[in-house]
Amino acid sequence: MLENIRQKISDKIYTNAKSTGTTAGLQFSLEASESDYSSIELDDLRKGSKNDVVDRALSAWIDFAFQLDYVDVDPPYDEEPTEEEKDEIFQELEIINKIIKPSLNVKSAAKDQWIYGSAIFNFGIGSLEESGWSNVPTSFKRLPPYSFSELPETKPENYREAQFLKGIVYNPADGSFTYTQKQKSSKVDLPAENILHVLSPTSEFPDGDSKYANINHIVKQLADIEVARMQTIRRLGAPVLCFTVEAPSTDGTGKTYRDATGKPIFVNFGDRMATVQEVAKNQNRGSILVLPDFVKVEVLKLDNALKAIRDEAEAKELKIVQYVICRDFTENQGSSLSGSSVSGLDFLKLRAEGQREDIFEKFADFYNNILKENGKEGWKVRPVWKELEPKNLLNDAMIAKAMVESGVFTENEVRETVEFPELSEEELQEKSGRNSEENELPEKEPEEKPIENSAIVLNEEIDHEVEGQLSDEELAKLIKENPLDVLRSKQKLEKIEKILGKYIKEAK
Repeated sequence: MLENIRQKISDKIYTNAKSTGTTAGLQFSLEASESDYSSIELDDLRKGSKNDVVDRALSAWIDFAFQLDYVDVDPPYDEEPTEEEKDEIFQELEIINKIIKPSLNVKSAAKDQWIYGSAIFNFGIGSLEESGWSNVPTSFKRLPPYSFSELPETKPENYREAQFLKGIVYNPADGSFTYTQKQKSSKVDLPAENILHVLSPTSEFPDGDSKYANINHIVKQLADIEVARMQTIRRLGAPVLCFTVEAPSTDGTGKTYRDATGKPIFVNFGDRMATVQEVAKNQNRGSILVLPDFVKVEVLKLDNALKAIRDEAEAKELKIVQYVICRDFTENQGSSLSGSSVSGLDFLKLRAEGQREDIFEKFADFYNNILKENGKEGWKVRPVWKELEPKNLLNDAMIAKAMVESGVFTENEVRETVEFPELSEEELQEKSGRNSEENELPEKEPEEKPIENSAIVLNEEIDHEVEGQLSDEELAKLIKENPLDVLRSKQKLEKIEKILGKYIKEAK
């Protein structure tokens, strides 16, 4: 019975609250947050790329992983090219690289793909005055991915729509892409044959997979935390005042208040609240509060607010950094596998090498097609990356020396690994003979003859001077006749200097 009554009352309250459509309770109710952490749009990707934590971590990772040194080229397996042909190709590649700028644009492609899922470049093909080839890039520029924001006017049947970059459309019928860029207020369809599109080959969307999308909610939360931080700082500088109003007594025993004419005032709670609200609205840093004694004023305390905000901000920033460079994985695995950072560094190197291949694959196809169009079919470009870890030359030299001495490798095999020229047999023999001479033990020097007993007796006599057995004249005579024996004695230097000084004066 009681349960039925409670359920009816609950249903009635819910119905009334639903029908009013307003928030009941506080006079100044708190509004819901405008942030929607679950939804994500193209504009969120663009704003997120400008977040300082994201940009700092991502730039550090790209600078570490995508340091392209130069682009090399390999001949076909079944051909032995001449030196003249090699020189021609290398010279043409130098000219092409001035247009493409591979070291810069590979990094740009890695960043765009991480943020948007795709990196898009537009190029022109023609001839250059300084080039002997006819089909080479005459221009090569990055297109902002966010400019592909709207669907084209005409779309193929059963097309596959992109997730964020709506201007990239895939036609499953023939496997082709169309690219529509928003330029100011108009849409421009770009020829697909002049587009270099870098994206993951395993993506289910035509615009690739955005890595940033997985942490968009954290970045939004971090932005709200920064707003809360500034609000708290302002409230610490101009604190919020809390007014507590005492209700008047109903039995007439309470304190009464009168105005200048003697008329009673503040006789009911409404009058008291109206007065306090008027004071609160007019309160500022330059005013002084004058209130009746039925009002208590307290400052809202925010002692621990800033610490809580700072801790939460640091936790969000750490999550972002860990996601970008997998720092949590490398630290945990490194400590559990080897107790050092070696395993973590090895993992980062493997991860970087894998991402390098994915990013440069489209660039390699682009280069190889240029070689093919200019009669160099079968030639393949190969990226040469900078070392992920600086070389320790001293350590490498010590390891190489140990390997040679133990017979694991010959000296020429070790020199070949570091691209040093091979030594001839005569040079090896000469070096071997020089090393053997250096390793010979030096001859022992003849031992000095022991000091004769007379010197020992003399020293003993001189040592007795401490006890006053020799006079200054006797000691001076010994210094003159046997100075070395005197210096070998245990006599204190201060005493010897004193005697020598007297002896020199007498000689003069």
